[in-house]
Amino acid sequence: MGTIKIIVTALILSFSINAIPAHMTNSDWSIVDNKRIQKMIETVEPSFEAQEVKKIADLIQYTSRRYNIDPKIIVSIIDTESDFRHHKVSSTGDISLVQINPKVWKEEFKRLGLGELDIQELKRSERYALIKMGQILVDLKTKYAHKDEIWYARYHSKTKSLKKTYANKLDLRMRKIASI
Repeated sequence: MGTIKIIVTALILSFSINAIPAHMTNSDWSIVDNKRIQKMIETVEPSFEAQEVKKIADLIQYTSRRYNIDPKIIVSIIDTESDFRHHKVSSTGDISLVQINPKVWKEEFKRLGLGELDIQELKRSERYALIKMGQILVDLKTKYAHKDEIWYARYHSKTKSLKKTYANKLDLRMRKIASI
């Protein structure tokens, strides 16, 4: 009987911790969500300036809500891909904060009916880059989430060995921010 009582108590506590206080509005929760995202960024990139963290957290929150993608996935991918550096260019030609490869995705965006990928805007605008990342993640989630629980690791590569290495990198970051 004691074990059941402990389990029930733990369940009640877990629900009450996450319960929304009656006095909080959606706007209040939006601030809480944003603060959580800021904390995630600060955890993986502790040297980031507070103003930059807030700006990126706002964009991640927007993308997360718009495309129904867990912000922890977005934070982990961005940190893995670019260390939150918008002007980073990889050796393979990936650009921006979210490291989109224009050669790969330019045609893919057309094929998916997502319009033209504006490479100059991708270089210039963090908001645009995150929107494009959201569109890519939705495509991957739609195609693979039903059969692959780490579908988001395909953001980097669909090649099995590269995906596995990338998934390990993402997992390290996800563990860091898991309790936030």
